[in-house]
Amino acid sequence: MSPFVIDSVFIDQITVLFILGTALILFIQDRWRYDIVSILILLALILAGVLSFDTAFSNFGHPAVIIVGSMFVMGRALVQSGIVDSIVGRLTFLHHRPILALALLIILVTTISAFVNNVGALVMVLPIAIHIAKKNHTPISLYLLPLAFASHLGGYLTLIGTPRNILISNFREEAIGIPYQMFDFTLVGIFIAGFGALFLILVGWRIIPIRNKETISSAPVRIFTTEVEVPESSKISRSTLNKIELATNQTIRILNLVIDNELHPVQLDYKARPGDILQIQGSADALTEFVEKYKLELTGLRAVEKNIASDDDYRTIEAVVTPYSTIISKAWTAITLQDRYGVNFIGLARRNFTPVKQIEDTKLHTGDILMFQGRVASIKQTLTAMNCMIVSDEELTLGRNRTVISTLFIFLTAIILATLEVMPVSVIFLSGAILMVLTNLISVKQAYESIDVAVLMLLAGMISLGDAIQSSGADQTIANFLLSINDYVSPVVILMVVLLTTAVLSDFMNTTAALVVMAPVAIMIANTIGASIDPFLMIVAIGASSSYITPIGHESNALVMHRGGYKFTDYIRVGLPLEIIEFAVSIPLVLHFWPL
Repeated sequence: MSPFVIDSVFIDQITVLFILGTALILFIQDRWRYDIVSILILLALILAGVLSFDTAFSNFGHPAVIIVGSMFVMGRALVQSGIVDSIVGRLTFLHHRPILALALLIILVTTISAFVNNVGALVMVLPIAIHIAKKNHTPISLYLLPLAFASHLGGYLTLIGTPRNILISNFREEAIGIPYQMFDFTLVGIFIAGFGALFLILVGWRIIPIRNKETISSAPVRIFTTEVEVPESSKISRSTLNKIELATNQTIRILNLVIDNELHPVQLDYKARPGDILQIQGSADALTEFVEKYKLELTGLRAVEKNIASDDDYRTIEAVVTPYSTIISKAWTAITLQDRYGVNFIGLARRNFTPVKQIEDTKLHTGDILMFQGRVASIKQTLTAMNCMIVSDEELTLGRNRTVISTLFIFLTAIILATLEVMPVSVIFLSGAILMVLTNLISVKQAYESIDVAVLMLLAGMISLGDAIQSSGADQTIANFLLSINDYVSPVVILMVVLLTTAVLSDFMNTTAALVVMAPVAIMIANTIGASIDPFLMIVAIGASSSYITPIGHESNALVMHRGGYKFTDYIRVGLPLEIIEFAVSIPLVLHFWPL
């Protein structure tokens, strides 16, 4: 080989390692979105001449990208199928058993996350956790962090439990020509998930600090803003508004007087008159009692179906505005009449909400809790059209059994076909997603909205980085550095070093990026010492999923931080012992099932 070629290879390695180091810094700083960083990595590899244009962009059609995109669609269909409704209806026996409830929820989210995106599994279970916490009067902080960590555990169980397992399978296929199968991860994963779940159930929740009452009550009690009209028969005019607030033990706040669709702060010595419209705040129960006591009328009751003959067909429903909702940044009055026909919007709950307009003119945000009244069929149709998720007890009356059965049938059929290796996993899950669209279990628009393009961009960019690490020989350089300790320690110790290095990277940067960095290195180390690549790849997969000790290590961790009132140290308090347990369990298990 000529010196020119040697220099060229060396320059490519330096370039790839520089791009890798820069990517690590950008991921840790988290100043830019991870998908933007991923695209910058892709462009840098092309401009530096490390990868050709065709090679780099071909990874947008990579099987891993197809599988993850399909799972987003199928996961979305599962969420809106009514499965949550069915589960909540069977959990009434947990209303006074908070520890048993936590245990079952941990098992539930672990099981779901074995087949659904980890964050999706957590999002599916959160309404159930909120429901049970409210009934048990239990601090929501004792539920959220254990459930977030439990959503990691399912990723150890199956090939589709997390995109990282799919990437590891891809690395194995490229190395020896055979990918991992659906339940190859289960041999080790079931023990890791089991010990992890036991820790969370028996110990984890006990070491979570409860810092303030707001954290305790934020989930069980939602403060709604609504508007009421004072009729002729109302008793409210007999006392000043100040005395009325005191009479409710201040569970009701009277905020504004609505005059000509504008808000005017009320004077507490003011006595309401017939025809006045008051804007008030309180919990759902407090508002109900207040309206009934003073014989007020909700101004939101304007829909055609206001006069309902049968009370059995009339419901009050609370629903959350999801990230996929079609009404984000819209006011209720701006929504087409067809989409909201027959449904009354009567209340809005938003954290630290100070209204500046009537609620029907207030633009809606992700996470808002909306209160509706109307016929069951009308509300069901409206929430489906708006992509909102029901969170109140009344959702039990709105179960969609036909959709649940159909969705589960397609999903489970896809799982079985993937297990039997009838055809490539990417083809199976893409077919399942398309079939759900064709059978109207999810609309085309909802399918596209469910796909997190940022995650797909990340996958494509990281796969390209992995290709560059391997093609340039940079993985050999990193492996040689780790192999420098080979003369002093055993292969088992090297395996432990790989696990620790991967876990540390995944705690402070994107977990997929950590895996892409370490997987080629692990393969190179295994080949150099003459060992099987399987224990090293399994260890990398485990380490990449063990991102517990920081809120930035995984999306699930970040999702619950604000709602649970957690601090950075809380993740270390619960996550560090969990990681230690998993490390202690994983090394002997991997060596037993996947010997060196």
